[in-house]
Amino acid sequence: MGFIFSQNSLQITIRSICVFILYSSIVFLTSLFTFEPSSTPLFWPANAIILVIMLYATRLRAIIYLASAGVSYFLYIYYFDAFGFSPSILLASSNMIEIASGYLLITYGASMPLQFNRLSGTIELIGYGVILNSLIGATAGTFLMRHIWESTTFISWSIWFGTAAIGNLIILPLIISWFSPNKRRYNGKQKIDIILIFIACILVSLLIFTADKDQPLIYPYFVFPILLFSAMRFDLRITSITFLIFIIISSICSSMAMGPFAMGEYYREIVLLRFQLFCGISIITVLIVSALQSERELLVNQLREAASQIKTLSGFIPICAHCKNIRDDSGYWNKLESYLQENSDAQLSHGICPECAKKYYGEYLTEKDKELSGCEKEK
Repeated sequence: MGFIFSQNSLQITIRSICVFILYSSIVFLTSLFTFEPSSTPLFWPANAIILVIMLYATRLRAIIYLASAGVSYFLYIYYFDAFGFSPSILLASSNMIEIASGYLLITYGASMPLQFNRLSGTIELIGYGVILNSLIGATAGTFLMRHIWESTTFISWSIWFGTAAIGNLIILPLIISWFSPNKRRYNGKQKIDIILIFIACILVSLLIFTADKDQPLIYPYFVFPILLFSAMRFDLRITSITFLIFIIISSICSSMAMGPFAMGEYYREIVLLRFQLFCGISIITVLIVSALQSERELLVNQLREAASQIKTLSGFIPICAHCKNIRDDSGYWNKLESYLQENSDAQLSHGICPECAKKYYGEYLTEKDKELSGCEKEK
């Protein structure tokens, strides 16, 4: 017992250290996709990654992983971002509140197992894991940081909400779809189509986000046909990767002052909110289309399976007028029971009708048996 306890403790310790390193690494990578000069991240995937890890862990381990991520973020912003002690504590606490609220909302509100291949499951995860979770995180963050930031406005709250929501919308479908037990297998032609979709997404994203920043605002939606085709042609695993490619390219280019969401000298918050709104609309639309397509394919497969199990008798069936034997296609006469069992999926069970019971076994039947069998009393 002591050895098992020590072994489990060692596993938890190692995994906690991995969560510590993972969270710090994701925070560092996220800092590369920021709008200057405010250094505001375009999206925040670190909390969503820890949230998914907690959802697939036991409750005790989830608490330990949450604490490990909180310590990791505190040390990162305290030493590398040169925040003060109090701001670092408050900022780390607000992120942990957001992760914990998402864990509780999904655990007690969403259906298990987690899945994006059903419309109901998709709506639940978007509602609990994205919208409500981000609302709580943004409210807690702006409330805790109100004495530290120069000003706390609705724009600041909106940016926090959008940053958290986009991070959840990117990470939750990506990881949950790959953890799903129902995984499709692709043949050679489909694998080629997947590669072509990825290449097309890269080219279109570069075309959109390396162009002049004064291009029409509707121009970014040119990527919609690729995303929708991926959602309708393949499952969410491929679609989530396709959108991840688009988000990475668009974020890099936007942070480098390229494309329709390039940071200008003024109204940087408005530009950031426009970028987040575009990403949110795109992801939610693709998720719903993917869920509807998955439900449609599941229904079609169920109907095909049911149809393959149905055997029907049709046409003229020669039957003897006296003994009721049936003649098959080879000219042989078969008993009715044998013919039905060989040419249908019916399972026969033998009984005796009231008329036959009276005719063949009438002398052995009592009055009570005749009543139970439905035979009329002879007058």
